[in-house]
Amino acid sequence: MKIRIIGGGWYGCHIGSTLKALGYDITIFEKSDSLFSGASSNNQSRLHLGFHYPRCAKTRAASLVGHKLFQEVYPPLVTPVKYNIYAIADTSLIDYQSYLSVLRESGSPFFEINPAAHRLTSLEGAVQCPEGLIQQGMAKRMFEKVLKDNAELNTNVQPVFGDEWDWTIDCTFGAFGSEGIALYEPCIMHLYDGPEMAITVMDGPFASIYPWWGGGVSLTAVEYTPIMKTETHEEAATILKEQSLEEIEENQAAMESVIKVYVPWFNDKWTWKGYVTSIRGVPPSRADSRQCIVRNEGRFIQVQPGKIDAIFSAARRVREIINVQSK
Repeated sequence: MKIRIIGGGWYGCHIGSTLKALGYDITIFEKSDSLFSGASSNNQSRLHLGFHYPRCAKTRAASLVGHKLFQEVYPPLVTPVKYNIYAIADTSLIDYQSYLSVLRESGSPFFEINPAAHRLTSLEGAVQCPEGLIQQGMAKRMFEKVLKDNAELNTNVQPVFGDEWDWTIDCTFGAFGSEGIALYEPCIMHLYDGPEMAITVMDGPFASIYPWWGGGVSLTAVEYTPIMKTETHEEAATILKEQSLEEIEENQAAMESVIKVYVPWFNDKWTWKGYVTSIRGVPPSRADSRQCIVRNEGRFIQVQPGKIDAIFSAARRVREIINVQSK
């Protein structure tokens, strides 16, 4: 059985390697010149334990399961984040005591800290907890080795069906097909040299510092990481390509202004070194769920990604669809 997978990021590579191990003839088509060249590498690379999603019990539960599976399947690719703080802003959508109740109910490990002892300001409270940093460079090299005979790079596949392929699996986050995508967000994430620490301010239009797999930290902000909304993936790509240095610097300053409300010593610790971009496909519902959705029509499967650790539920669903329809 011949299966083509479009998109060489986490979802395409994990599903591809899973199917290859089961004996399927798979080929991954990636439009750039390397695997992991898009959103898979250019995100916070946080291995979640549910702390980020106080308004979605399903996502918190899935995070715990996905975290455990990721540690079991890809243990060399995860580095513990030792200094990892989740802080509730004094203007948060959820109050601190309610946040604590959610964490206790979910079973996620944490302990409370005094924000003032860490020189954090404008907060109701904060907790310290374990999470992991996914080493994307190592993941890229691992999949390049595993899939060296199964990847076609610099190949922009067109949506043609009824050809030589028994199955087509779309893992492009909406770049190949827009089913289930309401709009696209071109995104910018800034990178800094400095100590590898994590401080995430919750819950609303705030900002987050997280270790970067290439060293130092990344900075994101709810209002400024997505710089625009577009109707097509192509429009989003054009907007990112045409960003001027002045626009990048303005975006950087805006993000820093958000985080410095809570981490006033930000610029004393970290020095800007660059930025990365990605394109996010946004589903019609903006609910706080980050579950992966797998759609199927005939011999075409579309994987709409959630968090990185949702690769396991996606691969399981893909196998179920192929097994049932191939009987």
